[in-house]
Amino acid sequence: MLSRDMISADNKCDGMCPRLFCYTQTLTREAGQALRVGFNAHSSRRFEVRKATGVAVFAALMLLGALIGAASALTVASPSAASTNYSVNAIADYTLSTMRMGNEQISNTTTSTVITFPSNFDLRGITGVSIPSVSNSGSFSVSGQTLSIRWVSTIKKNRTLRITIKGLRNASQPGTGAAYSIVGTITTSASATKITWPLDAPLTANATAVTSIVSVVDTSAVSTASTYTVGFNLGPQGRLAGTTAAGGNKIVITFPVDTTVPATPLASNATINGVSASAVSVSGRVVTLTMPAGSTIAGGQAVTVVFKKAFGLVNPTVASDTYQVSVSTSAETNTGLSAPYTIGVVELTKVGLSSSNQPTTGFVAPGQKEVVDGFSLQRTQGSNPATVSAVTLSNVGTAPSATIAGVSVYLDDGDGEYGASDTLLNTTAAYFSGSTVLVTFDPALQQVISDSLPHQYWVVYAFDLSVLDGQTASSEVTTYSTTAPLSGISASAGAKFTVDGTPPTVTWTDPFTDSQSILDPGSTLLGGTASDSGAGIAWTELQIRREDDGQWWDGTGWASSATTLTAWGMNWTYDWTLLPALQNGTPPYSLFATPVDRADNRGATVVLTNIRVDNMPPTVVSAVAIDATHVDVTFSESLEPTDSVTLRSSFTFDKGLSPTAATLDAGGKIVHLTTNAQSVGVNYTVTAELDVLTDLAGNGIDVPNKAIFLSGAIPSVAVAQGSDIGRPSAEYYATHDATAVADEILLSASGGSAKVSTITVRGLDTAATLRTDIASVTLFRDNGDHLFGPGDAIVGASGVFSADISGTALTFASVNSTVTPGSPAAFWIVYKIGPTPVNGHELGSRVLNGDVQIISATVPAFVTITSANSGKTIAIDTVAPSVPATVRANAVATTSAEITWTVSSDAQSSVSRYNVYRDGTLIAASVPATYTATGLTPGQTYTFSVSAVDGAGNESAQRSATAVTMPSNSIWVTITAPGAGQTLDLGTIVPNAVSTFASGTTVAVGGVGSNQYNLSVNAYDFNNTAGPALPKMVVSVMKYATRGWVTSGATAFSTAPALVSTSAGTKYTWQQTYIFDYSINAPYTVDPGDYSTTVTFTVVQN
Repeated sequence: MLSRDMISADNKCDGMCPRLFCYTQTLTREAGQALRVGFNAHSSRRFEVRKATGVAVFAALMLLGALIGAASALTVASPSAASTNYSVNAIADYTLSTMRMGNEQISNTTTSTVITFPSNFDLRGITGVSIPSVSNSGSFSVSGQTLSIRWVSTIKKNRTLRITIKGLRNASQPGTGAAYSIVGTITTSASATKITWPLDAPLTANATAVTSIVSVVDTSAVSTASTYTVGFNLGPQGRLAGTTAAGGNKIVITFPVDTTVPATPLASNATINGVSASAVSVSGRVVTLTMPAGSTIAGGQAVTVVFKKAFGLVNPTVASDTYQVSVSTSAETNTGLSAPYTIGVVELTKVGLSSSNQPTTGFVAPGQKEVVDGFSLQRTQGSNPATVSAVTLSNVGTAPSATIAGVSVYLDDGDGEYGASDTLLNTTAAYFSGSTVLVTFDPALQQVISDSLPHQYWVVYAFDLSVLDGQTASSEVTTYSTTAPLSGISASAGAKFTVDGTPPTVTWTDPFTDSQSILDPGSTLLGGTASDSGAGIAWTELQIRREDDGQWWDGTGWASSATTLTAWGMNWTYDWTLLPALQNGTPPYSLFATPVDRADNRGATVVLTNIRVDNMPPTVVSAVAIDATHVDVTFSESLEPTDSVTLRSSFTFDKGLSPTAATLDAGGKIVHLTTNAQSVGVNYTVTAELDVLTDLAGNGIDVPNKAIFLSGAIPSVAVAQGSDIGRPSAEYYATHDATAVADEILLSASGGSAKVSTITVRGLDTAATLRTDIASVTLFRDNGDHLFGPGDAIVGASGVFSADISGTALTFASVNSTVTPGSPAAFWIVYKIGPTPVNGHELGSRVLNGDVQIISATVPAFVTITSANSGKTIAIDTVAPSVPATVRANAVATTSAEITWTVSSDAQSSVSRYNVYRDGTLIAASVPATYTATGLTPGQTYTFSVSAVDGAGNESAQRSATAVTMPSNSIWVTITAPGAGQTLDLGTIVPNAVSTFASGTTVAVGGVGSNQYNLSVNAYDFNNTAGPALPKMVVSVMKYATRGWVTSGATAFSTAPALVSTSAGTKYTWQQTYIFDYSINAPYTVDPGDYSTTVTFTVVQN
């Protein structure tokens, strides 16, 4: 019998073996002592006894002789495997037999055997391995499906090699002996031999059955799709595995008669202990599931099979409480039956609200109670009563718990409406949106469903006063606590109530404002409009008060106490029957309207006062001819609006004149009539016919109303060139994307007002690139200042020329601008220059005789109006000026710096200005090439840059000066020549030469511009007052440049301090470090010459 402790067998060479092959062998004796012998497999001439006692030394020597010999290969025949038990999952002993063939023997060799068992054999319980034909002991180990055996053996020739393995558990799937062949490899020093041992008999299933079978459906209603859960326990030898040599184990479930089983369900819709089955097959009502690959359920363990609703199982059509499923497995083939389950014994149906005064969805005001859901319980099958003790509700709205003070469940009293006689089963505290709450019925009020009648229940929410407008609340009945199975449970939400805390609003439409009369006598309809953004309008409450005596209308007459009348709908009316004896204009009334919405919110009351009776018809006041085809008729009061055809047919004329169109003025008192041509200087009569036109109170004209008017003249409109004050009369420049005025035209009316209908503009261009150079054209009406600007109004929306050729026309067809006599109207033709116009092209506009159309007026012929410069008003300039070549910046004080630059050039529109930037921000637009920046911070460093801008608006790139750091503080010193009142003059200044100051010397300026001069200065040491004469100090070389009539510059200097002496003529140095910052104020401009000047020095201390 081999033990689990591996015999030590080290392949360690002592360094003398030429083929690097040696052994160290430990042998076991009865006394338990070990003899360790070292030897070379290829030479027996040396060995070392490391530990020896007594007879053990002799035994080692004998073994050494036996091991020396030639190795022989191992051949086998007739391999077979026998088991003590052929039932699946059974624990058995296996004997593997193999015949060694040939005349050689395998002697004294360390031999190993690796045996691989088919999938689903369980090797973990092996208790021992024995090899009867081998006398020496060895060891074994297990890894997955592999058994490794190692022993020290002598295998003699023509002997049968048997390996006995104890405690092996059979595979879980039945199969033939060939299907369960065992493969092994015996390795000796001479060879590795592979052996296949076929099992000499098949593995068979156990004649047992699974136990404790239960079947549960989530919906017990008949003919209803449901989720089925089948649970059972495996027997001790009922192990199930996902992969075996013969395939995965099977679970077979047979459903009862009348159960609908789909023919081709998805395996993913059935799970075994939570894992999807690897395969599913259906034969009638029999469903066979294959274990998931790689999973194993040990014998004696519980199994849960879930058929999801998507699997497609449908409950039987007949209600019964005796339904059972049968279950077997490939390891336990006997069939077991489940405990009975029920289909259709108690059916729970969820219904919507049937209360006549509660909608299925609605609105609720803060502080109210509302029914949000209803459901009924009804026993439809079986005879056993069911007790309902609790209901689980879910709040599916957005109202949080703080706004739902409580939820209650009521038993309806049988009238199908929620009311005071319904029985309260219980009330819970508030609960959160999206959460659930269990309403447990009062023990004395638990519901016993013992008949076949429906029992209806109401779910009622109590809304807190703090509920927010727009929040929603709804109930969902999810589960029930009962003593019997339930079916037909619906998870759909009940009535959804939205919180409406916003009151409705109301407006009066008849009458629609204070002091508007109403009709008397007869029946008068009061009217208005009510609106509500939430629940909607329920009704509008009305009150009518007579102001002369304070009486209230009660629906049939007047009473001393206020009476509320009701008008329904959003566009409501109320029929108020007035007494016929009331006279026109008296007495005054006040009308009150208060809206109420469906959530019982009351809106603000709107009051109309001074409402008087109107029983007088409107009358014609006057008629005036506007022009030869238009007449305005004015009435005493506003007319009821009507369609244009009715309005036109209400008027007639004499002397062959007739109306062709009519419109009512916005104020309602003036009717604008269009007629056929009137004769000049003729008096016409217009008549408003009776019973056609009415006032707002419904009073119609009771007698024809006439008015006489003198015919009007046909206006005339003259078209002329505008003054073009808003732009140069000659050509000017524009660049890409610019807005440019092409021309101004002037319209003057005489003989009456006239309306301009269309104006046509013709574009002019140097070449046939009109649409490239002009992106769009817009027509503006001048605001009266004859300057194109923001105050001018667009009367012709932007358009595009239809072709590129010069002279192409663009018509503005909807100008609709009126010109009145004495007030000429100016119109601007404005171009938007294109994004890529052709540089150098010239643009303009032209308006020909006939291009201006006036409604009902004449337009005398006019000379073609062409924009300035013979139609070349706008010159395209897209090229920017040159970049300023040099930019200088010098500090001239602690808070100011002078920036100067060389001028730029522009070939077309010339340079119009320069933009000055400080640290990238535009600070000034300067015309001359110099600028003084002020308001700077002492000690701060600044960078100034300059760009040039031409007359078309093109801007060059920026040129930057070197950074300038402002001095921290300053000392102002004015230096004069020796002697009081004398002026220190500049000496001769030569470009790029060194000069010194000398008093009384005329400055010779050699030129103007960017010439640079070096200057050595002797100045008084104002810190030294010793001696009869003020000593001087030497300033090192300064550089400055003359530019026009201003010269400025700055340089830092530092000289070593020196003692101040009174010696005459001695020059002394400054005793501190200073910066001289100076300017020459001279009366010259650009001409060279000799000038006398005064020099002022600014001394800035660091």
